[in-house]
Amino acid sequence: MFFSQIKNSKVFLSHDISFLSHDISFLSHDNSFLLHDISFLSHDNSFLLHDISFLSHDISFLSNDISFLSHDTSFLSRDIGFLSHDISFLSHDTSFLSRDISFLSHDISFLSRDISFLSHDTSFLSRDISFLSHDTSFLSLQSENMDEANPPRKRTMSSRILIKGGKVVNDDCTQEADVYIENGLIQQVGKELMIPGGAKVIDASGKLVLPGGIDTSVHLEQTFMNAAIQEDFYSGTKAALMGGTTMVMALVLPEQHCSLVDAFEKCKELADAKTCCDYSLTVGVTWWGPKVQTVGVTWWGPKVQTVGVVGAQGTDCGGDMVGAQGTDCGGDMVGAQGTDCGGDMVGAQGTDCGGDMVGAQGTDCGGDMVGAQGTDCGGDMVGAQGTDCGGDMVGAQGTDCGGPRYRLWG
Repeated sequence: MFFSQIKNSKVFLSHDISFLSHDISFLSHDNSFLLHDISFLSHDNSFLLHDISFLSHDISFLSNDISFLSHDTSFLSRDIGFLSHDISFLSHDTSFLSRDISFLSHDISFLSRDISFLSHDTSFLSRDISFLSHDTSFLSLQSENMDEANPPRKRTMSSRILIKGGKVVNDDCTQEADVYIENGLIQQVGKELMIPGGAKVIDASGKLVLPGGIDTSVHLEQTFMNAAIQEDFYSGTKAALMGGTTMVMALVLPEQHCSLVDAFEKCKELADAKTCCDYSLTVGVTWWGPKVQTVGVTWWGPKVQTVGVVGAQGTDCGGDMVGAQGTDCGGDMVGAQGTDCGGDMVGAQGTDCGGDMVGAQGTDCGGDMVGAQGTDCGGDMVGAQGTDCGGDMVGAQGTDCGGPRYRLWG
């Protein structure tokens, strides 16, 4: 039995050895597989090292890219800063440009206004010249003898003034020029003037230099038909100078039965004592009588003597009329132009008149003629220009007249 157990044990041992051999074989195979796995792992590790190396390079490149990106961002920030400054400067430039455009708009507006004022001034100047022409033709009697006895006031101003760089506006042209004034009188007008030293220089750049205005009809310090004018020659001429008017033409209206010469002398005495600028006097014929005839007025209709109408323009008058223009008058008429008058006529142009005529031009007149130009007249003549007249003459210019002569005095 013991041997039997030993035999069984040997069998079991043989089986175990066999199993052990198998296990060793399997272990050998496992070891071989393990070696293969280790070999593969070694290869994987090598690949991993390569991958890590490549990753390290990629990280290095990425760092460089980030560094470059940082620099680019810095440059971009700087460019944005410069752009911001440029936009700021552009904004300022736009603001200045808007302001300049606004100033230019204002300058254009002021220029348009100045042109408008100049147009109005030219219109008023033309009107004043027209009124001056009418007033001169309307029986303006002022004695040359008085002119000689009482010469115009002499200027006492001794300063020298140069108005430089302005635009001189005159009746004949407009030009950029300088104006030199000495002793109150204009001596030179032009560019690059040769003037003495010590002159006061007035810069007129961008401005208009205009001649002084002439007010052709003013009423100062006057009493007529119980009405009095409070403004005297001082206040009136001072106000005129403040407005750029440097000469006034004052109307003298004598009271009834007052001598025209006495009225003129009285008014001249007041004017000489008070006026601040140049002036002239124009005497109106307000009544008719021997005293009027003695100063050279040669004609006056009977109805005019009674009614006593005196004016620059008169129309539709029932009585006789004295004026620059008169039409449709039932009686005698004194004026620059007269037509369709039933009675005698005094005018600038008269033709085919049945009665006597006083005018600037007279032809085919049966009676005497008084006018600015008279030729081949059988009677006396009163006018601005008279030649070869047999009688007396009253006018602005008179030549070859046998009698007394009167002209405008200023």
